[in-house]
Amino acid sequence: MKVVSYSGGISTVNYHLRRGTGSILFPGWTPGPIAIAPDGTWFAIGNSQGEVTIWTGLPKVNRLATIAAHDGPVRAIAISPDSTQLATAGADKTVRIWDRATQRTLAIARVDGDLYSCSWANAGVELAVAGERGLYLFAFLT
Repeated sequence: MKVVSYSGGISTVNYHLRRGTGSILFPGWTPGPIAIAPDGTWFAIGNSQGEVTIWTGLPKVNRLATIAAHDGPVRAIAISPDSTQLATAGADKTVRIWDRATQRTLAIARVDGDLYSCSWANAGVELAVAGERGLYLFAFLT
């Protein structure tokens, strides 16, 4: 999945999921980070306004929810191995874990600088996050 064009204030994102392929037009803003759920049934796209939009359903794509995720640009999105949670990292120096079904925040961690990437590790019980001040590894208690 990637942003393939930006012209006249409209971005086009092409996607390929288990159930099909297609395009989504985004008038008025440029999509930021994009993550596809491992089960291939949904994906999430962040933007510079701090929002994350969850999309589901193919061949007709539907907007499931838009989350006010960060105070500033969303820099990275990662979806858990079981496709039930998403992690977001932002320029507001926070990493947040969200429940995909309810869009509720499950955890928030603040660090010392802007964050640029995140990735689930160890079968979804750890989250690696990188930013301007280094690498962070968060382990979740169950």
